[in-house]
Amino acid sequence: MPDSEEKKLAKSSVKLYASLEAVANSEGGQFLIKGWKQDIVASMDTLCSKYLTAPEFELRAACARLSERLASLRAIQHAGRNKKFALKELEEILKQEPEREFINQ
Repeated sequence: MPDSEEKKLAKSSVKLYASLEAVANSEGGQFLIKGWKQDIVASMDTLCSKYLTAPEFELRAACARLSERLASLRAIQHAGRNKKFALKELEEILKQEPEREFINQ
């Protein structure tokens, strides 16, 4: 029986989160995380110290940099938890497969 679209998506999610988790646990990943945290603090410092005097485009750039760094940090740091959720979802899909086969007969 070919894989259902749900099953393919769940497998893909598990693989993606496992890869991100491996990056997070690597030496290079720790270097990235440390750098992103420093960038986040620097962006927040820019926003807090210049919000009255800086031109709007500079504030928007700082906000965009902050948003991008936070998204990257969250993706890496939440990979382990997200992998667990994706594995549970895949398990549920696999449990339902015999039921689907029985219904389709």
